[in-house]
Amino acid sequence: MITGEPVIPALVCQNESLTFDGTASFGADGAAIVEYNWDFADGTTGTGATVQHAFPEAGAYDVILTVVDDNECVNINSVLLSVWVSTTPDFSQITAGVPTEICEGESFDLNGEAGTSAVTWSELPETDLGDGVPLPDGSGVSYTSELTFTQFDPGHTVDGPGDLLSVCAELEHSYMGDLVISLTCPNGQILTMHQQGGNNTYLGAANDADAGNNPVLGACWNYCWSATATEGTWVDEVNAGNTTIAGTPPSAALNPGTYSPVQPWSNLYGCPLNGTWTFTVSDMWAIDNGFICSWGLEFDPSLFPDLVDFTPDIGFSMDSCSWTGSGWVPDPGNPSAGTATPVGVGDHPYTFSVTDNFGCTYDTTIYVMVNPGIQGPILIEGDTVICGGEQAQINAPAGYDTYEWSHGPTGAEVSVEPGTYTVVVALGDCTL
Repeated sequence: MITGEPVIPALVCQNESLTFDGTASFGADGAAIVEYNWDFADGTTGTGATVQHAFPEAGAYDVILTVVDDNECVNINSVLLSVWVSTTPDFSQITAGVPTEICEGESFDLNGEAGTSAVTWSELPETDLGDGVPLPDGSGVSYTSELTFTQFDPGHTVDGPGDLLSVCAELEHSYMGDLVISLTCPNGQILTMHQQGGNNTYLGAANDADAGNNPVLGACWNYCWSATATEGTWVDEVNAGNTTIAGTPPSAALNPGTYSPVQPWSNLYGCPLNGTWTFTVSDMWAIDNGFICSWGLEFDPSLFPDLVDFTPDIGFSMDSCSWTGSGWVPDPGNPSAGTATPVGVGDHPYTFSVTDNFGCTYDTTIYVMVNPGIQGPILIEGDTVICGGEQAQINAPAGYDTYEWSHGPTGAEVSVEPGTYTVVVALGDCTL
């Protein structure tokens, strides 16, 4: 509840119901207050001495109370209440290194802290595209998105790499080799960040099983470009093996991070800061598709002396984070990490929860499929004694997906010369 002298700013959660209390207000010379008008700075208003309100979006909101007394006098000292609403953490890396399928009896590791990062909120505009906007598939078809800035002094331009620090985008695509990605500044100057190349490397945990006109979002990962990046271009880093196996089906995906653009950062020198900036993704070949979840520009904070931004502090101690799931055993030294040994075949959910310093709890769930294991031993039957010059017929039990015999052949039944033979059988990825 926000009443009397509130904490400035008040730290709250998305959709948390708040009570705003203006009853402490009073009129001059004993005049009675007859109107209480609230502006919540999120496009909504309210009336009454006390009101309930919840902010559905993360951000900083300056709530203003205006009162009118029975002399029809309006207060000239509007009461301003600052409310900061927590941002949802980025869980996009929670699946890094986690298998999508295992065999019964196998174990795997989970690390919530390594896969979770806090998200900064800033007054600077950024395109949050919700659950992802499909990137068009085709030959030279482009997707564009615009950001308009008005916060800078008139005439201010990008004079060096310290003015525009980075360009970032949350992307998912199943084939980075056919993409061209660029930034156009308000006066038309262009910086190309990626110019095809990298072949079938994924961006993000891409879904490559969604061919056709109905793409299905995998998981967007955050990619940035900067003049001061220590990483090379996307293509340089793919060639250097800076990838992680992810997506559906699992394949090499470029790791999130800050990369060098293919064109020099000086292409942006002289760009006016105020105006419309355009982010463009062009798909040059057919078949593969993807999504963009958000993008934004990071300018030098000193250019905004009154800029409000904040980053919640995510807790990874025992009382602020936890995993739940079948066969979960936490690491005694790190409650956000541990080992899971699922019990039983099927799809097993594992949920990671964290609480930040705003008192807000967030969670994400990943799934690991457990396939039936193979119970041994595998008994080989057939001829054990043969006459000279003959071949023996031996066979492994039926019902497995593949058979690999020690002398090369495949199949449940094989013909062999006298000797000793072994066979490896498999059900899916499970072998014995």
